[in-house]
Amino acid sequence: MQPEPERVVALPFRTQDELLEEIQDLIGSLPAGERLPGANLGTLRCTDEVKQAAAMAQQYANCGYAPEPLITTLGKIACRDNFTEMHAYKHHQATYEELYATRPSLRWHHLVAAVQAAAISHGRTQEIYEYAAGMLHF
Repeated sequence: MQPEPERVVALPFRTQDELLEEIQDLIGSLPAGERLPGANLGTLRCTDEVKQAAAMAQQYANCGYAPEPLITTLGKIACRDNFTEMHAYKHHQATYEELYATRPSLRWHHLVAAVQAAAISHGRTQEIYEYAAGMLHF
């Protein structure tokens, strides 16, 4: 899914660091999603916050900001997850590899999609991260 162009255009200008922080804060603030329903998963739709995260990632790409800091931010988010049993981490690694293996005109699609995926799955189960954060006081 491509971010809605009108949503991207409506975003205020942000520096690279501001945008990275806002993407991380938005994803981190999302409530844990409901457990997967018994209904057809194809009928689920993204929340407005997920669409906003994707639009912010597209703005990041449109501004020509460096991909590496966004990859690092997504890695930090992926490492919090224990709901997907390392799938978030594996997805993050695949995003990194595909970014550099894909022709330049299509590279950013991987990172925008990765931000969207992080927003969709973030927060479902993070007990290990929360325990470690409490023990390490961060």
